[in-house]
Amino acid sequence: MPSPIGQANILLGVRTYGLLHSDHPVLRVIAALLGGYSSSRIFLELRERGLVYEAGMSVESQVDIGNLAAYANLKKGHLIEGLRIIMDHYRSMAAGEFSEEEVGCAKSYLIGARKMDLEDSCNMAMDLAAQFAVCGRVMAIEEVDRRIEAVTPSDVQRVAQDIFINEKLNLAIAGPYHQGLEKKIVKILSF
Repeated sequence: MPSPIGQANILLGVRTYGLLHSDHPVLRVIAALLGGYSSSRIFLELRERGLVYEAGMSVESQVDIGNLAAYANLKKGHLIEGLRIIMDHYRSMAAGEFSEEEVGCAKSYLIGARKMDLEDSCNMAMDLAAQFAVCGRVMAIEEVDRRIEAVTPSDVQRVAQDIFINEKLNLAIAGPYHQGLEKKIVKILSF
């Protein structure tokens, strides 16, 4: 008999823009700020409190639509606290509670990580093929870097205010369920 799942695996995200949207690079900066690397906000807070096994952010986009989502494998009994922390960080982005230095670090991380990833010829081929298949064209590495470098703190707040709204919010949970959990979750999931 299989053992019951002891952790809650969650995706808490919002619907966003497609790959060709002018604010797609801003989404990537927001994702990096919130959970894209080991010193990003959500990752740090969830790990420092000992709530997760793994956490981070993802940006997934097609031509016309996309999503930005936090993912976390929350330890047993910490689902509500984890959701509250993620929602608090989403709200802080929309309120502009971040520094220009943080935005700069996120941009540097994105540019550096992409350059390292593209040093592998297989990754380079996959990136070029995906761009061509989805967008119908391939952007030069320098163009991608310029678009990320051009993101400003005001861009981050503007886009955060546009995407972190109730109408775009989505949650998926795989894990233990108990009576009354849904009511607690609904109270947290509001901007």
